[in-house]
Amino acid sequence: MGTRSKSSSIGIAGFTAAAIAAVLAIGERNARADATGEALFKYAGTHAGVGAQGIGGVEPRRTEVGAYFRFDIHLVSLFVPQPRYEEKAETTTGVAVYDALFADFFFGKLISEPAKDESTLGIGYGFGYEGLVGWRTPRFGALGGVRYAAKGAATTDLATGLGIEARGELVAWGNAPLSAQIWTKPWGDSKVIGVEAHVPISTHVWFYGRFDYATFPAPPSTPTNPDPSSPSVQTVSVGVGFGRWG
Repeated sequence: MGTRSKSSSIGIAGFTAAAIAAVLAIGERNARADATGEALFKYAGTHAGVGAQGIGGVEPRRTEVGAYFRFDIHLVSLFVPQPRYEEKAETTTGVAVYDALFADFFFGKLISEPAKDESTLGIGYGFGYEGLVGWRTPRFGALGGVRYAAKGAATTDLATGLGIEARGELVAWGNAPLSAQIWTKPWGDSKVIGVEAHVPISTHVWFYGRFDYATFPAPPSTPTNPDPSSPSVQTVSVGVGFGRWG
């Protein structure tokens, strides 16, 4: 079983890596990559990459590898003039808005020892909304705001809640910035912390790296388990993104 699971995991990771390589081949020249990203996803955003998911607080601990996808739809920021967003922007300095209605998914294969009769299919999911306001100049930007999200996995309950988020931007080359977002929800029964960084390939295409961690309320105690652990889900992913960065 372990050998079959590892082979399946390698197959999933290989397929995803091949898809990413194909995307990069299509966008070999910045102009072609830009045209693809702008034409298809100018008003939204998409991430696709390889990922790993860990589920703790339950026995046995689960470790899964596979593919990660995220889809964004920008709402308010589409209708607010954005300084420095377009090459021909009317203003290069001023109030900036970033928001996204998002959903993300992890599909993978269990590579750790499964429980009795447990499926080896790994699933993780999340959805929510983030809204940030801040200031942009021709070289940098700083934004902050709120993030409402729900996160779960096949073997855990759904955790929801309102947290805070910050975003920093630095234009090192081209029109799109290096950017990083960090979010946290340090209160309530479920807690969340995460970070995501973008390195632009061209204006509408980038590499990304992402880490997301959530804990869930501990289950009720029982005579056999008087001090149960709080379940948790950690997701790590790297890959390629397309679309609107601001």
